[in-house]
Amino acid sequence: YFSIGDRGERDNGQDTQTHAGSILRLNLDGSVPQDNPFKPSEARPEIWSYGHRNPQGMFYDEATKQLWSIEHGPRG
Repeated sequence: YFSIGDRGERDNGQDTQTHAGSILRLNLDGSVPQDNPFKPSEARPEIWSYGHRNPQGMFYDEATKQLWSIEHGPRG
């Protein structure tokens, strides 16, 4: 998992055709995991979550299989 901020353009976070404003998930070899949520749809297949401003930290809990993300709000 890794994140890319919206690059100062708020609409980017709602556009699933750009990586900006998203959390992405790839395998170590660079391929897209088969169970990514947007693989069969119109979105970029590597997107795991979208609608973000600027994720600053992430934690993956191996026990619960949950990804937690922390980010700045609209005012920084």
